[in-house]
Amino acid sequence: RYPVIETIEDVLRLRDDPHLKTYRAVIGEYSERLRQELEDGRSKVLESFSNDVKAALRSLAVIKRWSRVVDWSFYISLPLVVIGSLYGLPLSDIVTIPLTSYAKFVTYQKRKELDWILFDRHQ
Repeated sequence: RYPVIETIEDVLRLRDDPHLKTYRAVIGEYSERLRQELEDGRSKVLESFSNDVKAALRSLAVIKRWSRVVDWSFYISLPLVVIGSLYGLPLSDIVTIPLTSYAKFVTYQKRKELDWILFDRHQ
């Protein structure tokens, strides 16, 4: 799916999209692969691109769900740390904050890897 450009406002909106740079890089990579392939190999490249787009959309949906779980876990861990420190339970301090922080970092990194698919999508 390519963005529809009908007015100058569409051009300005798309130009300011934060995902434009990675979108260009991915499209450029597939364009180069298409140029290098002979006619019979182009269908494989197009199929590969289609599969990559579908996989990226599926991964993004999983990351979105996982992000919610991680966010809630992080918010729940904050009171647990306070309660643990009040009652002298150091295990809650050691386990909850680093694990949820790491999970938040991983989901952020995965989403950043897939940000090209978000070009002209309002999420």
